[in-house]
Amino acid sequence: MKYKLLLSVLVTGISFGACAAPRYITNDLFIYLHSGPGNNYRIVGTANAGDKVNEIDYDSDSEYAQIQLSSGKEGWIEADKLTNTPSLQNRLTATQQKLKTTQQKLSTIEQNSLQQTQNSDKQLKQLQQQLREEKSRTQALTKKLTNIMADNKKLSAKVNSFEQNIQMQWLIRGGIVAGAGLIIGLLIPYLPRRRKRNTERWM
Repeated sequence: MKYKLLLSVLVTGISFGACAAPRYITNDLFIYLHSGPGNNYRIVGTANAGDKVNEIDYDSDSEYAQIQLSSGKEGWIEADKLTNTPSLQNRLTATQQKLKTTQQKLSTIEQNSLQQTQNSDKQLKQLQQQLREEKSRTQALTKKLTNIMADNKKLSAKVNSFEQNIQMQWLIRGGIVAGAGLIIGLLIPYLPRRRKRNTERWM
């Protein structure tokens, strides 16, 4: 007898577990929960539209289903008040939440993109400023180099002129020295010679 009772309990438990399935209350505002499979049973609570419940039993005669709310409370309602899909309200809420999350992600992406664009613009302006400064320095150095080259050319011309003047002076001096030597050479034969004394006369 005890074994039969234990087997009955096990079968009941297995049936209970097998019948438990997630369901959703339809879009009615709320539905009364009854203590048994029918309107003639007393009301033990209510289930709101869109609530997710577990169907734990079904009475084919009355077409009532026994459900369990998320709070753990149990009761019977008309089986046609249950559906396998979430209510429109729940789906709308979920869709709105997804939309909000997507909008937040999009806003974050836009902010990051704007920040990156601003940083890129700032870097571009800095590079353009550096380019202008380098261009100005290059122009100043080019002008300075041109002036130096012009001064160097002038100095080279002066050095060449100075060297030519020195060479001319040396040529003139050499010519003068050569001319003076020639004149002296020509005059020497005509200079009077000193006569030697005759020492033999006094002897």
